[in-house]
Amino acid sequence: MQLRRPVIGLFALLLLSFVLAGCLALFGPREAEVTGTVKYADGKPVPNALVRLGSLETTTGANGAFKFAQKVKHGTYQLTVVVDGEEVHKRQVQVSGATYNIAVELPLDHCWEGPNPPAGMTLVLCLDGREGDTLEDIGFTVGGPGDWRIAEYNGRTWFEVNETIDITWAAIEVPEMATASRIVVEFTGVYTATGNTWGLLFPDHDPGRAHVDAYMVLSAWDAIYLRPYGGSTIITTYKNPPKLEQNVPVTVRVEYDRTAHTLKMWRNGQLVTTNPALPGTLPEKERMDNPDGKYLKLYANRSGSEDDPIPTTALWTDIRVWVD
Repeated sequence: MQLRRPVIGLFALLLLSFVLAGCLALFGPREAEVTGTVKYADGKPVPNALVRLGSLETTTGANGAFKFAQKVKHGTYQLTVVVDGEEVHKRQVQVSGATYNIAVELPLDHCWEGPNPPAGMTLVLCLDGREGDTLEDIGFTVGGPGDWRIAEYNGRTWFEVNETIDITWAAIEVPEMATASRIVVEFTGVYTATGNTWGLLFPDHDPGRAHVDAYMVLSAWDAIYLRPYGGSTIITTYKNPPKLEQNVPVTVRVEYDRTAHTLKMWRNGQLVTTNPALPGTLPEKERMDNPDGKYLKLYANRSGSEDDPIPTTALWTDIRVWVD
């Protein structure tokens, strides 16, 4: 009996080894090499996209492919893809196996909600110039003179106008603005030359005029202006310095609340006050409550005389409208 004990112990050890080997074969490795691609729906790769997997980060190459430098433990992770500083894709993934591949397909409508959408509101318009070859293709109606086109500037796509004669505008219909109790309008703009003003107007009830019942929310003089128009008359100018810099993009967001009768403005993500003071309750004459108000307009105006005009060249991108 004493001679059998070592034999039994050896047998048990061998059996345990076989069991462990079987478990490893059955369940496999506990870490995976994670790779993937980020492409648009038409198959075009998305280079230089930031890909996050939990706390890990990597970027896509020219072909849209990515690979994390270290292996990833099996488990559930939050996958986030960031393009041009904006989160454009987010979902959970379950990493498993020795290798794990992630395919991300982005829609062809290239405009995204952005990193800070207003809570509880619905995005009803999002344009960054890549939706068509001309403004008319995208749905704009151009009024007045001016050379309107889709342009590339500093690696981005913009709506551009060169205005040398008079006021010009391009209007697009956003039906949801007419009935919304709250409207948020945001865009990024830049001017490369200016003689007078440029900006964006909303909500306007007449697509064929420069400004009727609307707010002009950007100016290229010594500040950003909020100018309520009644008919074609400027009611009050709300001013927020400092002066805009030539060739430097600025992002402006304006919130108009028809119920509370308030107007707020953000400049490069910072809530600002103006002179006269905003935010605050608007006087009745400055409330833009026309039931036909459903147009968003890009706007530019040169100065000088017809014989000696001073042109305005302006660009817009990442135009967004949310409603409540």
